[in-house]
Amino acid sequence: DAQRLGHADAALEVHAGIAGNQRNTIEFFEKIEMPIGTAELAIRDALEADRQLIERTQRPSEAATLSLRAAQSALKANRLDDGLAFLGHAIELVPHHIVAQLELAAILEQTSNFAGAAAAYEAAAAASESPAERAFYLYRAAILWQDKANDLGRARASLESVAHLDPAYNDVFTRLQAIYVAEGARAELAALLERRLDAVTDPAERVEMEVLRGRALADVGDAAAAKRALAAALE
Repeated sequence: DAQRLGHADAALEVHAGIAGNQRNTIEFFEKIEMPIGTAELAIRDALEADRQLIERTQRPSEAATLSLRAAQSALKANRLDDGLAFLGHAIELVPHHIVAQLELAAILEQTSNFAGAAAAYEAAAAASESPAERAFYLYRAAILWQDKANDLGRARASLESVAHLDPAYNDVFTRLQAIYVAEGARAELAALLERRLDAVTDPAERVEMEVLRGRALADVGDAAAAKRALAAALE
């Protein structure tokens, strides 16, 4: 009927705006001030048009980009399930799609799915070619694993990856040290302390670090190594 045709026309205009990156769904509705019911129908139809376009697209990279745009539009319209479905499809097509992984991490964190968000940040880190970006995403994942998801094993793994990139990154050293002491991980603690010590050039700070190393090694029962560290501090 005429009302349905009106909805379809609105949906086509919305979709054309999204595809051309000229306007998003919400901006379009705000501009023309459509009634709420009409707007919801137009969003639904626009997302269905996106699905059909994605299905007809042969190249995975293009289909992933279209899925990401559809997800962003769905999330802006507060359609969480649709947004997550489109993001999941984008990642299924291109697992190392860093933007899709970051979008997924953000929405999962906002909805308190901390384990899922942490895993998405880890995937974003794996997709990044920048050491600084990898450290940032891995650190974010570690914080979520440790402070929100209460998964010390996954937190330790992410923290160790950050420490490999930069042993002085934020509070990675302190967090890892606490985990190693609690677990009695002598070898891992000694290696961490050595890497941290190698990064210190100021003489006074090196003495402080040697003392800290001695105490930490004593805490895990490595008396011999603790004595060597304290002796080095006194030299």
